[in-house]
Amino acid sequence: MKYLSLFVIGLFLSSCGGFIPNEIQNGKVLGVMPLQYGRVSYQTSNRLPSEREDIFRQARRWAAFHVGNPSHALAISDNLIGDIIATGRIDKQYIKTRSGPQLIPALDYAASIECYDRYYRVTLTNFRYDLGPQGSYGVELRPKGMNKNRVKQQLEIIHEQVNQIINSLQEFIDAEAKRTQ
Repeated sequence: MKYLSLFVIGLFLSSCGGFIPNEIQNGKVLGVMPLQYGRVSYQTSNRLPSEREDIFRQARRWAAFHVGNPSHALAISDNLIGDIIATGRIDKQYIKTRSGPQLIPALDYAASIECYDRYYRVTLTNFRYDLGPQGSYGVELRPKGMNKNRVKQQLEIIHEQVNQIINSLQEFIDAEAKRTQ
């Protein structure tokens, strides 16, 4: 009886938690978020008629106001090379579904902005759901008990927000660079 109880408890605990990988469709997680080197990663570059120093200054200003804690944006930036590395966060939110409101946990990510003469490259990667004291997990995974369609719906919302972040950066740098011309 004692061993049967331990077996039942062990079976219950092993089936409760855990994650499984999301399917990859056309190089994207569930056909939504682009995958590169096994991680969700967005990368874009933009050309403009400005010097590296001007681009760097504007990118650093944008990061200070738009990427989480400003001290994170300013702590890892190198003017000599033209690189800015920061961490950002998309706050938790509720989405409406047929079965009622559902929570999308807060999402942390890493941002890298590389500045060169007349262009810059932005990379957003390492997207991780923040579950607070329970830990975190990458968007490449989903909890075993979570419906694939629900996860896809969440990823579509996050995808739109990531594109808004990238567009915000591009608009800020482009507008400021044109103003200094």
